[in-house]
Amino acid sequence: MIGSIPKDFIAELIARTDIVEIIDARVTLKKKGTNYSACCPFHNEKTPSFSVSHSKQFYHCFGCGAHGNAIGFLMAYDRLEFPEAVTALANHLGIPVPREAAQQKVHASHYELLAKIASYYQSQLQHSQTALVYLMNRGLSEKILKDFGVGFAPPGWDNLVKRLGNTQAAQANLIDTGMLIKNEQHKIYDRFRERIMIPIRDSQGRIIGFGGRTLGDDTPKYLNSPETPLFHKGRELYGFYEARQANRTLTYACIVEGYMDVIALHQCGITQAVATLGTAASTAHFQRLFRHTEKIVVCFDGDRAGKDAAWRALETSLSTIRDGLQVNFMFLPEGEDPDSFIRKQGQEAFQQCIENAISLPDFFFQTLSQQVNLDTVEGKAKLNKLGYPLIQKIRPGIFQTLMMNKLSELLGVAPEKIRSLHVGTVQRRPAVQARSLLKQMPNKTKLLSPIQLAITLLLQYPKLVEDPAVVLPDSIRMFKQPGAVTLVQLFDLVKSRQNLTTGAILENWRGSKVANRLAELAAWELLIPEKGLVAEFCDTLEKISQLEREDKIQTLLKTARQQELTAEEKKQLMTLLKERH
Repeated sequence: MIGSIPKDFIAELIARTDIVEIIDARVTLKKKGTNYSACCPFHNEKTPSFSVSHSKQFYHCFGCGAHGNAIGFLMAYDRLEFPEAVTALANHLGIPVPREAAQQKVHASHYELLAKIASYYQSQLQHSQTALVYLMNRGLSEKILKDFGVGFAPPGWDNLVKRLGNTQAAQANLIDTGMLIKNEQHKIYDRFRERIMIPIRDSQGRIIGFGGRTLGDDTPKYLNSPETPLFHKGRELYGFYEARQANRTLTYACIVEGYMDVIALHQCGITQAVATLGTAASTAHFQRLFRHTEKIVVCFDGDRAGKDAAWRALETSLSTIRDGLQVNFMFLPEGEDPDSFIRKQGQEAFQQCIENAISLPDFFFQTLSQQVNLDTVEGKAKLNKLGYPLIQKIRPGIFQTLMMNKLSELLGVAPEKIRSLHVGTVQRRPAVQARSLLKQMPNKTKLLSPIQLAITLLLQYPKLVEDPAVVLPDSIRMFKQPGAVTLVQLFDLVKSRQNLTTGAILENWRGSKVANRLAELAAWELLIPEKGLVAEFCDTLEKISQLEREDKIQTLLKTARQQELTAEEKKQLMTLLKERH
């Protein structure tokens, strides 16, 4: 299951979708050999480097590195969330999106329950003079409180239990939504008590959780709903729904720290403000916002802690940036937060701070330059060591090139020389080289290890497994080297399901740690004649088996240097050495 959409349906959807048709409706494609090409829609270029493969059902830009299947393209180009992209493809094909009935029913009941709780909290706010005075002193109007659904959880341990938890089933639902706590003694009580209650909405406006703020200085000052099937704080952004409602298009998004900051900014006319939910800005946050805007401004306090948090946000954002997108950093005067600043200085002053926010390149090089002495050789070497790996996280394109040029300027060393100095440290050659492949492939392909080559061949030519000569040795299934587990999973997947395209295969790894690397290998240029694919794949499997055997030999030899081998280990070592020769 992905959300409440069956995974099998997604696989069937991709199989029935023609990615060429989907992309050509948005970007004019031209036939070029067996593929289609165009100028990339995700970065500015004059020479087409965007390629779409009908046979693989996969697109890839050789300029900026953008890649994916039809779902991924709609998410990137139409700026849709995953469920929205799936629905768009299903509508295009004229088929309904099935949902797991039981799960959908549970989710619907939870949404309904949270809406009732929000309504209860809002009614309680009107009965609490203390809470109303607190909010009034913060300068919040009755209208903004109503727009954001702000309420109040009254004192007491069992308000929700009495009102909405009269049965065991009702209590179970309240526990599942995070609104009740069941302790080790099996006692049940309200999670939120005597707090200003702020409902958190998803992109469709449904309440998925709450944030509660104390009226005084009690700790914790802010308390969020726990992780639930509906609420994942590492992905959600407070105020995102309200920002989209208030703005037809988001010309920018301003990330701030707290709920009250968002509400105060919206009240003062900064309606493109959102907040993370007690966590640092994540890759998922940046990716989500970049589907709706090309500019993100991250707001921090101007003290040391604020600068450190800004740097962490910069590092997180690097992998999400491509040509045409920008991340800027805004620092408020020390002691101020967005809420206090805009109340004192007003909308125009805050808007001016947004306009004056420091760009990512400037903040990047200023911060690193402050850590080194650029007047010395040692300082320049340290800058190279600190800066180069971070720049490599950026997608290839004009932006990454310009960042490399700036690093080159500060170091006084040509960009090509900097790259060449890092190749030896970043790329490690495998012990056994695929020699037959090296004669036929471009330079970049020489960097593929046998495991990577086997994965690449399967990704691009999944029908290889249909040949009787192709068998995955048991030794590879037991191999513990990086990539071997992925290779086995990939082999079993294409063996169990017929007619899988590259795009459909990659969907199985969406959101995983290896997803981007698999997409890169799917776009790798393999100059191997079609008649030689089976032989090349079998030869590569043999080389992986050799690597596995060599790994065992080295492990046994290392053990022998530390202690005497057992009789069984000696026998195994002799057998392996004999096989090696």
